[in-house]
Amino acid sequence: MFVIVLLVKHRREFKKVVASNSAISLPRFLRLTGLASSISAVTLPLSIYTFVNANRVGGVYYDYSWSVFHSFVSGSETAACI
Repeated sequence: MFVIVLLVKHRREFKKVVASNSAISLPRFLRLTGLASSISAVTLPLSIYTFVNANRVGGVYYDYSWSVFHSFVSGSETAACI
């Protein structure tokens, strides 16, 4: 029952917003909602698929070595790019 009351209240507020702003109409709002839903329907499964496959394979793991990644610094010398 509470959900129905909230739905009716929300519809009244939405009608007030649509009536106060001529740039927003119900068909335009529905088209925008449909576009956003279709983008989400395509993007979300692709993102989940990519995430799962990347974690399943495990990726390439490199041991971290300070001397390999910072080999340009030796002693008191500093890199020219700093």
